Amino acid sequence: MVFHYPNLHYQNFFGGNPGEKGFASPNTLLVASITAILVLFMSLFGKGVWKTFSFLIALAIGDALAIILGMVDLSPIGNKPLFGLPHLMPYGGFEFNLPVFLTFFIAYCSAVIEALGVYEASSSVTNTKLDEKRIRNGIMGEASGSILSAFIGGFPTTAFAQNIGVMKLTGVHSRKPIIVAGGLLFILGFVPKLGTFLSMTPAPVIGGMFLPAAATLVTSGLAILKKASGNNTNNFIIGLSIVLAISVPNYADGFPMAIRPMLSNTILIGAITAVTLHSCLIVIPGLFKRGAQFNG
Repeated sequence: MVFHYPNLHYQNFFGGNPGEKGFASPNTLLVASITAILVLFMSLFGKGVWKTFSFLIALAIGDALAIILGMVDLSPIGNKPLFGLPHLMPYGGFEFNLPVFLTFFIAYCSAVIEALGVYEASSSVTNTKLDEKRIRNGIMGEASGSILSAFIGGFPTTAFAQNIGVMKLTGVHSRKPIIVAGGLLFILGFVPKLGTFLSMTPAPVIGGMFLPAAATLVTSGLAILKKASGNNTNNFIIGLSIVLAISVPNYADGFPMAIRPMLSNTILIGAITAVTLHSCLIVIPGLFKRGAQFNG
């Protein structure tokens, strides 16, 4: 969770990947930098409305600047109707495809692991006890949303780690804004013109908004890691899991197609490494030790 999203917003901040049009261009860096500075300045030094709505204000100003600099093509908006209804199963009926199933199964395993990390970080930020019931409800809510979204041709839903950074920077921890925002998005989902406009937000604006949040998220992840006992075994497990999660996906293209989706996912690599090492170095030796004491 901690190291996956900062890399994503590093790419957005510079406008995508090297070789793409506008990558690290003066306009791209200008828009991303101004957006990030606005978020940081209002979140750290602002009060009241300025702090609470720092991300929304930065989004509006970043979009306006991008439009002025000619970085946004607004012509697709004219082709969309003002009102529209979702279409049930717009891509046809269900058909089972094993390779596709395995790919998405791995993706959902990664999403569940990420969600658990987001729940843990969220409980730490809000000083709320995280129990099994909250975890079950969270996973069930994400799964239900994904199923419903799939029926109307939408994307799956999952916990978004940057929200933790947004919570820390804005100081807003209440569920009420989330409920209100969800209701507004539900209503505005019937307005294709607006949806098209929102989807046209340039990558530098997104990167400029959420790079500060992602940076803040790193500290939340480190705070969670500090809860583990600081012995050599735990330090080795944490360090190796982070190193492999960062390095292995860079070489995923050289692996067979069957395992490439798994090895290209930083979250899954880190989780599998941590669980495997914890089992081999802590759980299994502990069982043998208790067994020897019992027999003795």
